[in-house]
Amino acid sequence: MTRLAKMVGIAAAAAALFAETPMPEYQDERQPGLLRVSGISDTDRVLLDGELIGDGRRLMRFGSKLLVNPGQYTVTIVSGEHRTACSYRISIRENETATARCARPSSKAEQDVD
Repeated sequence: MTRLAKMVGIAAAAAALFAETPMPEYQDERQPGLLRVSGISDTDRVLLDGELIGDGRRLMRFGSKLLVNPGQYTVTIVSGEHRTACSYRISIRENETATARCARPSSKAEQDVD
């Protein structure tokens, strides 16, 4: 085998090994939406569908915003006195911001927010 044939063979093998494979495109891939919680204090706890997502101090560090998959959720804010301060049914859409506002009513509030 000639020296040129060896070099061409090595170049062809290297090109085959390092060729970029096309990335598959996913049609069902959805982008998250943004959930903003306002009107909370440092000691309040925020629950998303009954699961604790953080206290007021932690959420305020992130601008009171969280990335959430699109869908329907119940956001509950529990005050430092272990009482439900606010409860919202909220709809999160792709690449949009939905805000749950806690106005501190004297009784439990049940509101729909989009």
